[in-house]
Order: sequence, then structure tokens, then C-alpha cells
Amino acid sequence: MCSPVSVAVSVISPTDWSGAVEYKLLALLGGFLGGAATVVIKKLRETDSSYAIFLSQCLFGLAMICWPAARNVQPVAARAWLMLFGVGVSATLGQLLMTYSFKLLSATQGSLLAFVTPVCNVFMGFVMFGEELTPRSAVGSVLVIAACASVSITGSRSSSG
Repeated sequence: MCSPVSVAVSVISPTDWSGAVEYKLLALLGGFLGGAATVVIKKLRETDSSYAIFLSQCLFGLAMICWPAARNVQPVAARAWLMLFGVGVSATLGQLLMTYSFKLLSATQGSLLAFVTPVCNVFMGFVMFGEELTPRSAVGSVLVIAACASVSITGSRSSSG
């Protein structure tokens, strides 16, 4: 089975590697670590509450960003604060719902949802920010959704039979 990182690479199609390669590699590393975090959350959800897991993520995340953020303080416009607040609220709700659901989902179902994340990102970038939806991204997104649906349907048939 391929990873959500390889799915993201297939859907987003990063063919232009010119300039700031280290940031692109850092983004791929972040995707890999995000996949690892998903597996850890699934395992932790067997014994811990969603709130304890989320609080731990917040505290460790805060510890990781404090030094870089303090070194590069920039003024933030009022509109940007409002947008940051919206991102924070939606990310918090999304993370809590995802963490809670891992107690109810199998590892396969949780993995399938992780594969859909890049597709949702591409779609939201197109709808909310007017980003270009290339034919390759559209085809890649359809393939990801079709593969997830196929695995989900096949898995439910084999577990019920």
C-alpha cells in the first residue's frame, strides 16, 4: 500500500522542483511524519481520551514552534488575525473529530481517510483560493477517491462474508 505522501505527490504533481527545494523536501517530510502521527493517534485512542491526545499534540507543537516564531516576529494585520482564528478553530474541531473517530474506525478506514486529505486540499484550494485545478490533479483526485471506495467496498464485503 502506498502512503498518503505518495498520494499527495500524485495528486498535486510537483513537477517544478526549481527554487526552495529544501522547503519542498520539508513538506514531504511533514507528510511522512503526519502519516506516522496518524498511526500513533490510532494506537493511543485505544487507551486515552481525544482531549488528552489533542492537548499533548498542542503542547508539543507549541514547544516546537516557540523558538522559530520568537526569532521572526512580524506585525499581523487585523484581517489576518481573523483568518488565523478561523484556521485555529477549524483545525481544532477537525483534529478533535479525527482523534475521536479513531476509536471507532479500523486502521484501514482511518488510512483511507488520510488518503482523501490531499484530494480535499486540492478541492478547497480551487474553491476557496482560486487555485488552478489541472487535468492531472483532477484525474489523480478521481483515482484516489475510486481506489478508496474500492478498498472500502471490498473490505466491507470480505468482513461481512
